[in-house]
Amino acid sequence: MAKVIVVVDDNHIHAYSMRKLLEEAGYSVLEAHTGDEAVELTKRHSPDLLLLDINLPDFSGFEVCRQVREWNENLPAIVFHTATSANETSHRRAMALGATAFLTYPVSKDQLLLVILTSIARSKNAQAGGQK
Repeated sequence: MAKVIVVVDDNHIHAYSMRKLLEEAGYSVLEAHTGDEAVELTKRHSPDLLLLDINLPDFSGFEVCRQVREWNENLPAIVFHTATSANETSHRRAMALGATAFLTYPVSKDQLLLVILTSIARSKNAQAGGQK
């Protein structure tokens, strides 16, 4: 069964490009273009990973992460991505909220796929280790 990824990006062209790349790699992909859509898709589909932009039109990716972790701290792996908020403060904030990785664009296809693969594996291992 294919791992499910929710791509969250307000730029429809960028989201489409990521979706096509990830589908070619064998993932099942859903798109969200606002924070609210991302939270709702996560609740409805329990994805394995959120590929989460920081800058969204309604509220930030940080707020999406906070809401998702509040709802269920074990779901899902979260990889932040940004081209415009690439700084140490954003990186630290993302990791403090429970992100598994932080990418600054541009990023190569191979690097993106490797980060996604390792983030999903790390998240699943952490969940398995936390269960009694």
